[in-house]
Amino acid sequence: MSSPMSLSARGTASSGSAEAASMQRREARRRGPAWVRRIVRSERDEPNLDHVRRIGARFLGLGFIGYPIVSPTNIAMSGSITASWWIPLSIVMSVVPGLALFLASFRDGTRWLEPLSICLWICYLVTVALWFVAWDGTTIVGADDVGQWMIAFCGMPAMVLMLVDPRLSAAGLVTCSLLGHMSQQVGRFGQLTRDLGFEEIWSIAFTAVFLAVVLVAIRTARSLDETQEVTYHRAAVAAAATAREVEKARFDAIVHDRVIASLLAVREGTPDERLAVQARSALDELVRMPAQEGGAVSRAETLRRIRSAAAGISERIEVRVFGDSVSGTAASGQDASGGRRRGGIRSRSSRPWWRR
Repeated sequence: MSSPMSLSARGTASSGSAEAASMQRREARRRGPAWVRRIVRSERDEPNLDHVRRIGARFLGLGFIGYPIVSPTNIAMSGSITASWWIPLSIVMSVVPGLALFLASFRDGTRWLEPLSICLWICYLVTVALWFVAWDGTTIVGADDVGQWMIAFCGMPAMVLMLVDPRLSAAGLVTCSLLGHMSQQVGRFGQLTRDLGFEEIWSIAFTAVFLAVVLVAIRTARSLDETQEVTYHRAAVAAAATAREVEKARFDAIVHDRVIASLLAVREGTPDERLAVQARSALDELVRMPAQEGGAVSRAETLRRIRSAAAGISERIEVRVFGDSVSGTAASGQDASGGRRRGGIRSRSSRPWWRR
């Protein structure tokens, strides 16, 4: 039979899990459908600049695919004054590059972006240039009618090029807008009019707003990448400094607990074998320390420094080496331990001779 306390605990656990599940459902509804998140977001570990370029190319590719779908009326108007082959060609030249751009945006990296954007720009120019070949010489009647339906997105090639290079984008905007408005005027009036310059300036100014948005997004992503790189570098430098401090603290502990203890245990007369083992163990521990920038110090150099430190305290101190030699130890470690050896020797030398 369950106690009231166990029943209460079970009830609390079940209510907590139900609340957590409810919060997860609310969070999922707030973030939207999963397929939408997959289009907008990316699970790849990539630079922010590449991410912004890929997502921008994805939406612009959808724009090239969607324009023929939402422009059946304009397409029909253009077909009334052109040969029958131009309308299918123009739709294919709009949808196929846009579809290629959309599908390529799911690939890693952005090396594909520049050739695809230039290809899309050329496809637009070639299609509009072929309009003049397909034009049958008639004009549209209504003032609001469209003689060349691709005029509606003459700035989109420039937006794709802006993801690659602002200079290419400016060239693409001028050429696509100029050729598009020339075909539009010929389709409406049968010739070019003085309004061509005004229409060209208006089209460039209108599209420049969207190009500025793309440019700001690109520069923001690039600035964020640079900031992250600096932050990662500083974190790496701080981690390396922390590691050096840890190693220094470890070295200090070895010097204090092993080296100085061995020096303080030296007595007059024949050294004890146990003391030789202890000293050899301390030197082995120093050798196992990671090498610093100064490199390794030979056995002879290590012994010279120890004798120099001892001689600096008193000429009566004699340094002898017993057992196997030590191949080397860290230079900075020897420099750091030199002062400690002097301190250990000085502490022994300051004692009365009968207690040394």
